[in-house]
Amino acid sequence: MSEARRALARSLETATTAMAAGRHGAMAEHLRAAWRESRNPSVAGLYELLLARVRAEPLAGRDPAERARSWRERADRGRGDPLLLPVLLDEPWHPDLPELERLRVLADWTPDPLLAAAMASRLRLPLTPVEAPGAAEVAANTVRLLAAQRDPRQLATLEQLAREPGVGSELRRQLRGAISSLSAVSIVQLDAGARAAQTQLEHRARDQRAREARTAALRDAIYADPDADARRLVYADWLTEQGDPRGEFITLQLARAGTDAPASARERELLRRHEAEWAGVLHAVLGRDGRVFERGFLSAASIEVGKLDAEIVGASEWSTLRSLDGHVPELLALRGRLDRLRSLYGFLDLERFVALRAAGRLESVEHYECSLADPNLRFDTPLGLRSLLVRRAVNAQLLVLIDSPTCVGLEEFAVYYHRKRGQVRDWVGDHREDPYLRTRYELLRDRLPEHVRRLRMIDGATTRATRPEGCTVTIERDAADRLTQVTLDVHAPLDPSSARSPAPQQTQALLDGLSPLLDAGLSQLTLARVDTAHYDRPGLSRALRERAHASDVEFVDARAASDEPGQRVPR
Repeated sequence: MSEARRALARSLETATTAMAAGRHGAMAEHLRAAWRESRNPSVAGLYELLLARVRAEPLAGRDPAERARSWRERADRGRGDPLLLPVLLDEPWHPDLPELERLRVLADWTPDPLLAAAMASRLRLPLTPVEAPGAAEVAANTVRLLAAQRDPRQLATLEQLAREPGVGSELRRQLRGAISSLSAVSIVQLDAGARAAQTQLEHRARDQRAREARTAALRDAIYADPDADARRLVYADWLTEQGDPRGEFITLQLARAGTDAPASARERELLRRHEAEWAGVLHAVLGRDGRVFERGFLSAASIEVGKLDAEIVGASEWSTLRSLDGHVPELLALRGRLDRLRSLYGFLDLERFVALRAAGRLESVEHYECSLADPNLRFDTPLGLRSLLVRRAVNAQLLVLIDSPTCVGLEEFAVYYHRKRGQVRDWVGDHREDPYLRTRYELLRDRLPEHVRRLRMIDGATTRATRPEGCTVTIERDAADRLTQVTLDVHAPLDPSSARSPAPQQTQALLDGLSPLLDAGLSQLTLARVDTAHYDRPGLSRALRERAHASDVEFVDARAASDEPGQRVPR
């Protein structure tokens, strides 16, 4: 044991020397070696603290496929690099980078406290959906990798998971094996020489702790009052003084807040590099697509896991969100800091939403999406919403809904329709739904209450309100109170297998769907956003113009400054 303590002291002393010389990689290597020699929790905590502000460059790539290639290249070149590990661990789950592949790569990594903590987190909040094929194998490999790190700090997590009633017998057996393995790990206590070396490292970390405390206090002030820009400016100035790039990012976003100015190249680059870090603890549970930062903080996101632990539910980062979609867990809706949430899309059912509003929760939500698949739903409670988006509804339900107290004061009503090309349905939803835009439009056009100024018809291929696919048709009332002014957003090709070419069959399918509207007394048709990664906007614009003029309808091409190839959700 004395030799182990001497080795521990030497590693800590070498780490101190490397840190004084500004050699962060060497400092991390030797400090990690000290942890491997001792498994001492205080050394692990110091290691995590000192690595918090030094890490490798973020992954390159704008889409998941590019980022997956970058991940593999970086992992292959820097295998074992402690500064690279946080970057690799930050990458969220997506099909282009299967979790089993990542676990196999990380299994060859040098044992690391950060890796142990990440595996424990992934057991609590699985990156791979539990219903996905291979999820059991992912869980087993995660437990195996966690046990191989030999970090006694993770015993509590394993013991808690092993007690959960929903854990299968095989996984419970693996968890108990990992618990037994970690329980047998010997922790080397620090002798005088090791404590002296650790003290020097802690002295150098003291200023960092003070800076982090100040940073946390300023950030908490923002979470307490997310609408106050003055607090964000103070925070940005402080970060800029510390050389933290987020200060510049907040300043850039505040400068264009409330305007239509697009993000600068510098702003986009900062976000690309640091998005995972700036999403905070929510990064592990939010999908990469659909994240929006405004005024320096997350303002919109999509939840991609079905389970949140108490720590995530109680996180302050929720407080800056204005829009949330996905599988919003009931525990989050009941206890999370969602006081400023304005839009709630996804899968929180109507009855639960009504009950939460009655209990004083989600009171700021003005835009809500629900499914009416349950034929027994009642619509007797005024919700005070500005817009309501409805999916999986039969026409009879829609007619009852729009005349009910639920829709009192509503400004916008949105429903899904379904396209049909030949005999092939694009989307399999409720079998009772009508397949044509025309059916629903004509049904609702003359039945909407006068206070509903906009009717949105959303393509049934869309699975998320905040990530539309296909087409969205928005019909607004004109001066004569008729729903006759139409705006068209084309989010993706009607034939996803097509290339970027004009694709006459795509355009024709689009025109066929619009024909009932163009021939129903429209005054104006506006082409708004177009996903230019798939559509030739000039060609589409010409075809729509010709069709509109044939029906004596004014056509406007409102080319959006934010149209960019492949970018559907502005950041």
